[in-house]
Amino acid sequence: MLEHGMSAELPHVCKGMSYDALGLACYYGRDEAMQCILTHSKGVGPATAKTLSPGQAGGIEALGTAIECGFAEAIDLLLPYIAKRPDITAHSLLLTGAVHHQPALVQQLFGHFERAGRGAEVLEFQDQWGATILDLSLEYGHLDLARFLLGKGAKYDVYRLRGDHSIDAGPQSTLVSALPRTEPIKLLMELTPKPSLVVTSTGLNVFHVLAADDKLIGTSGGHAEFLEVLEYFHGLDPTLIHARGGVEGFTPFHLVSLHYAERLGSFLRAHGADINAVSAKGHTPLDLLHFHDDGDRGVDEHLTVDYRSGKAQTGVAICDFAMAGPVYWKLEAKLSTKLKELYGTWGAKRASEIRTRQSGLPKDPPTITRRGRSSDDDEVSELITRLLLRADPLGLRRADPMAEFWSGGITEYYEGPDGKEHVRHFTG
Repeated sequence: MLEHGMSAELPHVCKGMSYDALGLACYYGRDEAMQCILTHSKGVGPATAKTLSPGQAGGIEALGTAIECGFAEAIDLLLPYIAKRPDITAHSLLLTGAVHHQPALVQQLFGHFERAGRGAEVLEFQDQWGATILDLSLEYGHLDLARFLLGKGAKYDVYRLRGDHSIDAGPQSTLVSALPRTEPIKLLMELTPKPSLVVTSTGLNVFHVLAADDKLIGTSGGHAEFLEVLEYFHGLDPTLIHARGGVEGFTPFHLVSLHYAERLGSFLRAHGADINAVSAKGHTPLDLLHFHDDGDRGVDEHLTVDYRSGKAQTGVAICDFAMAGPVYWKLEAKLSTKLKELYGTWGAKRASEIRTRQSGLPKDPPTITRRGRSSDDDEVSELITRLLLRADPLGLRRADPMAEFWSGGITEYYEGPDGKEHVRHFTG
C-alpha cells in the first residue's frame, strides 16, 4: 500500500483521531508496523505527516502514550526522528511522565535527547510545580535514577520548586523533595558541595519544612525514620532549631503551631528550642495557635486560605485542614486542643503575657475608678502618669508605654450626672 501510493487511505481507518498510520502504530506499541512504515515511506507522505511534521501534536501524544505503556522498542524507533523538535517539551512532559509511570525508561529516553544535543535542557526542564526529573526521582525514591541524573550534571541546590502555601511562598530547593526520607536525604548530603540546609529562598531551613511533613508519618515514612531524620539534621547543624526564617520570621516552633506537628515539637523541646521565641511580628508559637480561634483579626492575619481566584490569597495556611471539610475541621479542633495542652506543660506563653512580666506591670490593664463627673484629659494624663511611675519609679519605660505593656489601654469607671456608672476606654 505504501509503495503504490495507497497510504493516503490509512489515516481514515480511525476517523476522528489526530494520528496518522505511524502514530497509531506507536500508540499501540506495534514496533514492526512502525519499522515497515518508516522504511517504505522514508518518513514522508500522509502515513507519517501528523507524527513527524513540526508543530503537529499527534506524534508527541502517541509517543507519550508509548512511554506510559512501556513500549521501549516503539520509543527507540520514533524518538530519534523528533528529539530535536523544539515543541516536544511544550506538548508533553515526556521525561516527567516517564518518572511517574516508567522510571526504568528514563535513561533510554535521556540518551536520545542527549544525542540530539538537548541533554542539559532536559535536565533543567520543569513541570508546572517547578520540579525537574531529579526532583521527582528523589521524591519517588528512584535513587539509582537520581544518581544517574546527578552524574549527567543535574543541579541540586537551586530554589526552583514552587513554594508550599502552607509553609511559605518562597521557592524551595531539591532537598525538600527528599524530605522526610532518610536514604534520598543522605544521597544528597554525600555530594560535594553539600546542599544548603536552608531550603527556601526566603530563609526557611529543613526543620521548618519538616513541620509540614509531620502529618505524613505513616504514609511517606514511619515514626522512627522521622526521628532519625531530625537527629541527623540536628547533628549537622544544631543551631537550625532556633533559627528564624521566611517572610514572617518564624522559628521551627512557629511552624509546629501551624501544622500541629506534635512530634517535631517534642523534639525541639527536648533539644532546647525556645517555645516562647517571637516572630518578626512579635508573635509566639502559642499566639499562632490562638489566632486560629480569633474571628476579629484582619484578613492578612487570618491563618486560612482563599482559593476563589485560583491561588492562595490570604495569610498562612494551617496544614491542609483550612481547605478541607467538616470532618477535618473536627480533627483540627482535637489537634489544636492537644497541642495547647502540651504547650501548657512546656511553659508556652502569649506574647502579651511575656511583655507584661518583663515590664513588672500587673497582668491586667489598670483601671481608674472615680465618683462624680468624668475626668478631663489633663486629669486622665495625670492619673496615667501616676500609674506608670508607681510601676516604674525611674521612668525607664515611658517611651510608648501603653502600646508596649497595656495593649488594651486604660479603663475609667465613673458615675455620671444620671447617677449611673459609665465607662471610658483610653488607648494610644
